[in-house]
Amino acid sequence: MHLIFNIYALVLASIFIEPVIGTVRYAILYFVSGIAGSIASIMWYENTVSVGASGAIFGLFGAVLAAVLSGAMGKDGKRLILLFFGPYVVINLLMGLAGGIDNAAHIGGLVTGAVVALIIHQTMKPASDENSSGGDLHPQERP
Repeated sequence: MHLIFNIYALVLASIFIEPVIGTVRYAILYFVSGIAGSIASIMWYENTVSVGASGAIFGLFGAVLAAVLSGAMGKDGKRLILLFFGPYVVINLLMGLAGGIDNAAHIGGLVTGAVVALIIHQTMKPASDENSSGGDLHPQERP
């Protein structure tokens, strides 16, 4: 069941965040969040071995939430996105309190994803700059 929810969450978050930041930045976000989630897990649970992609997936959710709250995704559907993603994150974190789920990886990935997304948002050129410079690449195609 956990695997099915992770696959669903991965597809859902990817649909929202990859078109905004592009494929290369998306891959960087995913891997950095996964590594940070693993580091958080190691630091929190020193004598426990933990595996999985939940930290990376929560990083994508953190990025979606950060993009919505920072205005990177625009105002259309902002409330709907927050109502959809917010409860999913909260429910998963609450389920982690029941035991057997590595909340340290979840939180580490979530925070890292939000921070990385904010950094990406600050370093991306606005679409108007790309159009005025004569560039023919779409934002998702830029590295």
